Order: sequence, then structure tokens, then C-alpha cells
Amino acid sequence: MKLGICGNTALENLADTLDKIYPGNDIITGSVDSFDVELSSPFGEFCDLDFCILSLDWERMYSPLFQYSYGDDPQKLKDGFSECVNFTKNLITKFRNTSNAKVLIFTPLSNNFLPTGFIDRLLPEPIQSQYNECHRIFDTMCRSLPDVYPVDLEFLSNRIGKLNTFDYDKKYLFNCPYSPLMLDEIALHIKSMISQFINYPVKCIVLDLDNTLWGGVVGETGPDQIILSDNGCGRAFKDFQAQIVRLYKQGIILAICSKNNTCDALEVMETNPHMLIRPSMISSFRINWDNKPQNLIQIAEELNIGLSSILFIDDSPSEREMVRNALPEIQILDLPYDPALYTDCLSKNHSYWPIEITTDDTAKNRYITSEKRRQQAAKIEKKIETYLRNSQITVTIAKANDTVLPRIVQLFNKTNQFNLTTRRYSQSALQKLLTNKENHLFYMDMKDKYGDYGTIAAALVLKDTIDSFILSCRAFGKSAEITFASFILSHLKAHGVKQIKAEFIPSGRNNMTKYFYRSIGFTLTESSPAGKLWTIDLQNEILNGPDWITIT
Repeated sequence: MKLGICGNTALENLADTLDKIYPGNDIITGSVDSFDVELSSPFGEFCDLDFCILSLDWERMYSPLFQYSYGDDPQKLKDGFSECVNFTKNLITKFRNTSNAKVLIFTPLSNNFLPTGFIDRLLPEPIQSQYNECHRIFDTMCRSLPDVYPVDLEFLSNRIGKLNTFDYDKKYLFNCPYSPLMLDEIALHIKSMISQFINYPVKCIVLDLDNTLWGGVVGETGPDQIILSDNGCGRAFKDFQAQIVRLYKQGIILAICSKNNTCDALEVMETNPHMLIRPSMISSFRINWDNKPQNLIQIAEELNIGLSSILFIDDSPSEREMVRNALPEIQILDLPYDPALYTDCLSKNHSYWPIEITTDDTAKNRYITSEKRRQQAAKIEKKIETYLRNSQITVTIAKANDTVLPRIVQLFNKTNQFNLTTRRYSQSALQKLLTNKENHLFYMDMKDKYGDYGTIAAALVLKDTIDSFILSCRAFGKSAEITFASFILSHLKAHGVKQIKAEFIPSGRNNMTKYFYRSIGFTLTESSPAGKLWTIDLQNEILNGPDWITIT
């Protein structure tokens, strides 16, 4: 991984700390206070970065924010800060013209002491309000740019305490305002952020029940005697559930894996007034006496996700160790012995941090519920084609726009099974490719009478070559990929393209797509261990999609 650091602080200090905490990377540092040149006209090794860390001391960037006092015009201060932020935005935009690196930028960090309650009552606007408004302006800038992510120094400072944040001697002597402890926190946070881009967040949290979601063993105490309430120890379990519900709302799938009596467990989940996690929120249940590794494999198969996409939460160290030894791909949250610390333990875990939250994420659990209804209906139907025709499947296929692009980026970076090349693209990289009018990015939405699937497919065509072709696992078994490919080929033919090439690159996880292009009329022209190249003559007849799918 190649990391570049530029800004207006002592860059070597941050580089040394980052190398200590996150070794094995190639770290390039710019010159202090030369970030404007390094971003607007990248040269040398700054042209080929994976991540660019913009280490800005905002007190040096815009000192009036930190000197605000009686008699100052608060609006003038905000206008001045906005100009400074726009200057930074323009630099990043210029940088983006030559680099696809993700940018991690330091947020403003408030002073050690704010005289709130004294001078504040004499000011037109409180000092803290000024900081909050400037943070909002800064955050708006980050949201407006693709692949720009804030490194929240205020959050990190609050975690270790303001008294432990600054080193004033080094600030004035070496332009290094942060203490060694704060530098460690910054480096750890950057490491966590980068790991999310490499590994992508977990998709599913699998939960134990007894002494995890509530206190006590329901099979021994009975449903009425478990520990779950608004007070005392019961509140610790309820707060823990509340944190999990927050993750559920941002699109994390929930599943249950518990050695228990099904009736007792479901009675608690359905009837206990303090229970926040209800059965309707659970996408897969394994409440039985089987070993948990086997149950986790079944959950992954049922939900069509990889084991590496699962975070397992269980209070029992022995159960965690069994899963860790049997299924090392699964991520495990090591809960502390004291339930009062459960919520804090989960909050500190970064494996579920979302890079983006799209409408597909927030509706994901609804999709899965709908899919269960589809599966139940499919079991009743003896012939799969009859079932599919009765499902009233409709698709919408179009070229990508700014609204759907974040979801398409997710498909590129999270889909492994039906992904012909598994090439990963950031939003800015796709936007840059689409500036060439000969390139096309298609996507497909799908729904049926059971519910809406959302955006389930994407294809990137670079001139006369299908560079990437992707289908979400939740659309498997419907032949929607044939409809999608047929539409794209017909569109290209209508625009004068006579022949199309398409690539297949094996990844170890996409073997199911090895002969997809052959199945839709392509001819193999090149083959090697590194991949296959297929071609199709568009002057010949193009295979139509199945008659049970309607394009709207």
C-alpha cells in the first residue's frame, strides 16, 4: 500500500508513528506547507498513491476561528472559514484530475480550553457554536467530493482527553501540535479506515442469546426471569441491544445462533417489553443444540454471503474459541466478562463501519425478508419457470447517474461470485472513465410482486470491451444477467458497434461465471491461466433474455 502525507504540520512525525503502528506500507512524505503544490500539480511518487493523507492544522489554516472574541463578527468569521475550505476543495479537485487515490483529511480541532459560560454569554454567538458551524461547513465539503473522508480529530481528542492531546513545545518549535499519544490515536484511526477499504465492512452480525442479549439462561430461569430492564444490570443488556439496532438500521444483517430451546428463546424475543431486537429483524435463525461452526456455515449459505462477511458475538470464550479455530475467516467480537462493557466493546469495533450508506443498505433487511417469501413461494411451485413467470419480475436498465453511482461502487467492491473480472473501482475512478464518451456504465434495478431488489447489476464497457460485468447474489437464479447482457449488446449494436470483446479473470471466488460469456453467444478467442478473452459479432442475432422478465 502506497500512502502519501502532505500538509502544514510536521509530516515526518506522523509518518514515523504510522509506520510503527501500521508497518509494511510505502509512506511518502511531502514538504511542510507545500501541500498546495503537491495537490494541484502532483509529481513524482505523489502521482501513484493509494491513499493521500492531508494533515492540516486548521489553526494555521485559518487562525481567526481560534481567536474569536468579543466584538468579532461571527458571520465574517464563517465566511472566511468557508473561503479557506473552498481553497482546500479546489486543491483536492485538481489532485483528483490526475490521481484516483482516496483522500483522508484532518478535521478542525478545537482549543484546549473554551471559556464557555463566561465570555460566551457576552458574544453574539457562543464559541462552541462557531466551531460546530465550521465543522458543518468542512463536512459539507467532504461530502461533496468523491472518495474524500474526514479523519475526525475532535472525536479522537475527546477519547483521550484534551489535556492529553497537544504538545505545545513541539507545536511552536517543529509545527507538530499533537502529543505522542494523540499521534498514536491518529495513526490507529487511519489504519482502521484503510482496512475498511481493503476488507470492506461486515455484512452480518450473528448473535448468541443467553448472557449476550439478556442476562441469565432462559432455559433455566424461564422467560419471565431473565435480566433485561431499564435499570441496573438489565439496562446494560438493553443498551447493548440498542447499539445493535443502530447497526441494523444502517443495513447490517442480523442472525441468531444460540444453543437453546426455540420456544423459550422466541417467547422472550416476541413478548418481553424491554426486548429491542424482535424476530422480524432476524434474517436467519439457528436455535438448536448443534455445534456453532456448523450453524454459522448454514447461516452463510442461507444468506448467500461469505464467512468473512460475518461478525460473531457470543459471551462464551469457549464457543468463540471453537469458532475461531474451525472458521478463521469469521470475525469475532471478544466480549468482556462484565456486561456493562458490552456496548463500549462493540462501539470500538470498526469492522462494521460503512464506507457509504445507500438506500440499498437501509433496505437490505427488507430485501432479505422479501427473498424468504420468494423462497417459500418457490417451494410450492413444482416448476421453477412457472414460479418465475408468476413472480412478475420487472427490470429497469439505464446508464449510471450520480444518484446510483455510490451503490454501483459497492457492487464493484463487494461482489465476488458473479463478477467476471473482480476489478475494483472507486467512485472517482469511474467518474474519470466516464468523461470519455466512448465508455459506458450500465446498471439494472429489479423488483417483483414480493418486493424491490434495488440495484442488482452493473457493467462497465470501455470502448469495445466489457471490462466488468457484475450481478448481486440476491438476484441469482432468475436469469436476470441474460436480460442485462442482451440489453447492453443491443444498445451497443444500435449505436454502430460491430464487435464486442469481454474479459474473464479468475479470482478463486468467481468460478461460477467462467463460461457465462459462452452461454450468451460469445466465442473464446484467447485463453491463459490469467484469464479468457471472448468476442461476439453483433451483426449476428443477439440472444434474448427470458420471457419471464419485463424491461420497463
